[in-house]
Amino acid sequence: MKNIILFCVIIMNLMLYGKEPEELLNEGIIYLKTGDYDKSIKILEEATRTISDNADVYYYLGESYFRKGDSEKAISNLQKAISINSQNPSYYYTLAIVYISQNKNKEAIEALNKVISISPLGLYGKSAVRLKGEIESKEKDIEIVKKWEKEEIEERKRKEEMKKEKEESQLKQGLPPTSETLPSELIQTQQEPEKNKVPIITILKRIKFGREDVRKKASSEIIGYPSKEIEKVITDIIEIIKNEGIPEIKRNLIIAAGKVNNPEVVDMLLDIIKNENELFEIRIVALDCISNLKSEKVVEELRYALTNMISRREREREDARRNIQDINQKLDDLTVRKIFLNSEIQNLNNRIAQIDSQLFQEGTLPSEGPPAFTQGGRALTETQIKKLREERRLNEEKINKNNEEIAKIDKELEELNVKKRRYEDLLELRKRKIDISSIGISTPITQIEYGKSPDLPVGSIYSQGETDEQKNEIILAIKIINALANLRDTDSISIIKRAWREFGTPGLRIYYYIALGKLGEYRSIDLMVSRLKENYPQGNVEEEIYIRMNIIEVLGEYLKNNPDQGIKELIEYLVEEGEYPQIQNAAKKAISSLAKTENN
Repeated sequence: MKNIILFCVIIMNLMLYGKEPEELLNEGIIYLKTGDYDKSIKILEEATRTISDNADVYYYLGESYFRKGDSEKAISNLQKAISINSQNPSYYYTLAIVYISQNKNKEAIEALNKVISISPLGLYGKSAVRLKGEIESKEKDIEIVKKWEKEEIEERKRKEEMKKEKEESQLKQGLPPTSETLPSELIQTQQEPEKNKVPIITILKRIKFGREDVRKKASSEIIGYPSKEIEKVITDIIEIIKNEGIPEIKRNLIIAAGKVNNPEVVDMLLDIIKNENELFEIRIVALDCISNLKSEKVVEELRYALTNMISRREREREDARRNIQDINQKLDDLTVRKIFLNSEIQNLNNRIAQIDSQLFQEGTLPSEGPPAFTQGGRALTETQIKKLREERRLNEEKINKNNEEIAKIDKELEELNVKKRRYEDLLELRKRKIDISSIGISTPITQIEYGKSPDLPVGSIYSQGETDEQKNEIILAIKIINALANLRDTDSISIIKRAWREFGTPGLRIYYYIALGKLGEYRSIDLMVSRLKENYPQGNVEEEIYIRMNIIEVLGEYLKNNPDQGIKELIEYLVEEGEYPQIQNAAKKAISSLAKTENN
């Protein structure tokens, strides 16, 4: 009886949808990949009724719910997938990601442990090990922060008690309370009341409908709102970003949207990073908002974006060379045409001179009476004179037309030479490495102040200096290299090497070595060690701290498989004597990680 009912259900579904169960699964996956989560959920829910024993159906249904923002249903369906097939590491890994989004780190670690036990050497297993380490490190940091907060509360309580004792002592002595000993309630009443914060919906209206200066101001203010407030209007913010033409407003809105971690925002940020028609400064802001998000999709999309940047550069060079060849051919053709026209003008002028000689020979100018023109000693007839004069007129018209054509050719030659110089300058620019080492890679684009680009004359658009966007292109490329290295995407090594050949400059070489080190290729370890012993620069100290923190991280990883007592002692020294807290903390983390490895 049950088999008959099941058969009827399948037949009914075929009649309704005209599709096999496996087709429903495939269609649901397609809608998931294209971002239409509602359709994906609808189709996959239907699929569970016909192929309820297929783990993939529940897995993709869970992923669809997660991307839509319904974590509970995502967990439920992922657990069903695991109950059907408990040996697929991707199911547990995705489940861990969902738990992380709910701040359920304990459950996430349990899921990651399952991934590691099933596939210790696979991609998911290695990713699970890294992710588990980050969660544990984060929890440790949280414990430290809680400890600091507890100590701060105790210190504040101690000061308040001391203050209270002082006030009581003054009152016992009959002294009036001073401003220092006034109760906090009285001090508050003397201060101006705090201004109410403008509702975020009001700020959004100003961004939508205000004047340009009002919109800019409102867009800078929305950055200061907490993520929960921004999440309420995130759909509107995303829509404005898609159609915004003012870079400053677009930048601010992207930063605000970046506070909200949901699939819709992530997809928008990735689309901006990949968009070749978008300003590089905007793409950098989007990257800064997403570069620390660890997921396979982010890795793949960043790898894709970097590959496209390299390909675009290669196309530009190839197009420039091809265009120069085409222009040279056109220049040659036009030059030949101009020579021919000038030669024709010379012949026509010679012929006009001959006609003038025939018509106006000395002593034979016309006077009253019969014509006195001669040809070969004989008087010219009226018909002959008219014929020569008509020939002379036609030759002058031809000369004028040739001169007009030559003028057009000269103008076209000038324009072609301008274009040729532009392409030659582009090729020269690509050979010449732009130095942006003074800007810094860790600095957000919103804090970078560029010098004003000069107004370049036509034909010299590259020769007098690089534009901000050309610098931003390099910054974006190096930032993506750093992001892929931080995400430990070893599959990106070949792409990173190509990108360095294309965008790298001598002043940024240390970033390249750091990126390779994070991916397991240890180049110039001695150079990194030397960098840690150098004096700090007079200029951008924050950037140097960022560089040295990353060097320490790479050296810590290097020591795990390449014991070096000198390097280890240097890092231990920095734990105690590092000039900045960030350096000390980075050294502590490296030594702690090394100790765990040695104990294992």
